[in-house]
Amino acid sequence: MKRAFLKILKSLPLFSKNFLKIRTKSGRIDAFCFNHAQESIHSRLEAQLKETGAVRALILKGRQQGVSTYVQARFFHKVCTTRGRKAFILTHEAEATKNLFDMTKRYNDMMPEGLIPTPDASSAKELNFKTLNSGYSVGTAGNKAVGRSQTIQLMHCSEAAYYPHAEEHAKGILQAVSNEPGTEIIIESTANGIGNYFYNMWLSASGGQSGFQAIFVPWYWQQEYRAFITGPDSLTDEEEILYENYKDDGLTREHLFWRRLKLKEFSNDHETARELFQVEYPFSAL
Repeated sequence: MKRAFLKILKSLPLFSKNFLKIRTKSGRIDAFCFNHAQESIHSRLEAQLKETGAVRALILKGRQQGVSTYVQARFFHKVCTTRGRKAFILTHEAEATKNLFDMTKRYNDMMPEGLIPTPDASSAKELNFKTLNSGYSVGTAGNKAVGRSQTIQLMHCSEAAYYPHAEEHAKGILQAVSNEPGTEIIIESTANGIGNYFYNMWLSASGGQSGFQAIFVPWYWQQEYRAFITGPDSLTDEEEILYENYKDDGLTREHLFWRRLKLKEFSNDHETARELFQVEYPFSAL
C-alpha cells in the first residue's frame, strides 16, 4: 500500500487525477485528468528533463486547451512535495494573474487533509511552505521589474506574446532562474502576430538555435471543439484540403464543422475570419 501511495505522490498524472481539483468548462469542480494536449506536453517536458536535467520550453497553443492548468499543476506538485522549490508565474494582465493563482489556491485548498504541509503564508499572490523551503508566487507583466530580485527554480510565463515589456523581463526575471539541474522555464502563449519577443524566441527554438524546445499544440486535439450538424455534411474544397492534411493527427469532420461555425462568429468576410481563426485556433505553427 505504501509503495502504491508513493507512486501516486511522485507521478504528476496520478497525483493530479487523485488529488487535484479543477473547475471544468461546464462549471463543475472535478478531478484533474489530463487531456490529449496536456498528455503530449507532459511527455515532451519529462523527456527533456530526463535528457538534460532541466526544462526549457516554448509552447504555442490554441485558446483554452488547458496549458496553463497543466503548468500550474506541474509547479504546485513540485513546490508542495519537494524541498527548495520556488515557483513564479508571470501573466500578461492582472485578471489572468488572479485567475491562475485562484486555480492554484483551489489545488491547495481541496487537497486531502494532512497529505501536504499547510502553507505558512497564504495571500492573494503567494503560498509559502516554510517546512519545505518552497513557495509559489505570481506577478503581472505590466511592471518591468516584477520578480527581478527573486531566486527562482520554476518559471511560468503565461501568454508571453502579449507582454508589454517582454525584453525587459528577459533581462530581469528570466535571469533569476539558474542553469542548475531541476530548474524549469516554461513560456506559453497563443499567437500575437510577428516580430514580438515570443515570436522571435519561437523561430530560434524551432530552428534548433536555442536551449528551448518548441512545442506546438493544435486546437483540434480538443474533443469539445467539435460540432454535429444536421442536413448535408459534405466538406467544402478548403475543408477537404485541411482534412487530408491533418486527419492523421486527429482532425475530424466534426472539428471542421465546429470551425465553420466559428468562422461565422469571427467575421462575415471569409478571409478575415480565416486569419482570425488561425491566431486563436492554429492548425500549424507556420
